[in-house]
Amino acid sequence: MQRSMRRRMTRWTITTGAAVLTALLLTGCGQQALQDLKEAAAREAAASNQASDQAFEQASDPPKSVSPEVLESLLRKHDGLQSVFRQHGVRPLGSGMNERGAYLEVRRIGEHDRTLTEREIEAFRQSVYKAAGGRFPLKITVRTLAAQPDMTGRVTAIDGEGRLLIVSTDRFLEQERTRPDAAWYRMADDAEMTADGRRLQAAEIPIGSAVQAWSEGMMLTSYPGQTTGLRLVVKAPDTETGDAQGTVTGLSMSGEGVNAMHTIGINGVTYRLLASARVWEKGGQVGFSELKEGRRAKVWFSGLEIGERKTVSQIVLLDGE
Repeated sequence: MQRSMRRRMTRWTITTGAAVLTALLLTGCGQQALQDLKEAAAREAAASNQASDQAFEQASDPPKSVSPEVLESLLRKHDGLQSVFRQHGVRPLGSGMNERGAYLEVRRIGEHDRTLTEREIEAFRQSVYKAAGGRFPLKITVRTLAAQPDMTGRVTAIDGEGRLLIVSTDRFLEQERTRPDAAWYRMADDAEMTADGRRLQAAEIPIGSAVQAWSEGMMLTSYPGQTTGLRLVVKAPDTETGDAQGTVTGLSMSGEGVNAMHTIGINGVTYRLLASARVWEKGGQVGFSELKEGRRAKVWFSGLEIGERKTVSQIVLLDGE
């Protein structure tokens, strides 16, 4: 009876809210109505997170019908949960166990700014219990993108896997400001990439573009870091002028395989080529074999210096354009 009344009240609230919004729009108060809706959504998201925290605090009983082995496999390997994730339109970001119970962090697929409502979280929790074959203390959190980007900088390289190297223009790792923050971004298949509001594919983002980037949240602590990108906004396209240009005055290669190192001289200055460096001629990509002394070229730097030597991520041959 109470559930039936609650459903009727919910339908009445939604219907009434829609009617009020329509009236506000017709009377010229649409902006205020939209602001009210945003505030209501924010309150609902906050209530959802608070309810999730309270449920976790209160669910202190150890697992009763789920063995530690099953729970370990469920949370560490996500065995049996892939269909649950697809059903609820989420992807896992992190999971595990501690002395208080289990935890699971997810994000929405394709809607990176939206959290899950309290009702959606509870439905998701019940689906997890069903997949596990029992109940256990479970805290579910939902990650959404922050208003500010994780990285503001420039795309300085693209590797063979299509990852974008973004080097920060406003953040450094040392007080001397000699080593900028940098990370390889592998854009997720549901990532949003835009320029002036127009949707882009990763292949349409050239080296040299000024960008803002948001990540899933986890960053491998190598240098450069490595992460998964969820949003990328091109603030300014590449100017196509390069970072330096002139005549190729030297070429060398040492080592083999993964240890191979190429260098190129431009007007007598020697630079190291990244293993993923791209060479272009007449608008098409060509091999390193097209690099010859005496040819004119412009180069783009990766922003990652090895000692005092700059590294080159892209070369455009000029005397054939």
